[in-house]
Amino acid sequence: MSKQVYNVVRRRESQKEERVFWDKHGIMIIDGDKIRLRLNSFPVGEWDGGFSIYPRDYQDNEAPPNE
Repeated sequence: MSKQVYNVVRRRESQKEERVFWDKHGIMIIDGDKIRLRLNSFPVGEWDGGFSIYPRDYQDNEAPPNE
């Protein structure tokens, strides 16, 4: 079975530009029955404590699928 790699991201809305940004905070790796989560950073400021997980088939700073 091959490894599956996902990006761990947080949606952030800009008040000034009325745009949505996606901040990447780490990766999640699924290898068989093992799941590993590697976080590089934590959000600061207002944050509800949640992350979104998306396959790595899109480029950084691009909106994840179905959002």
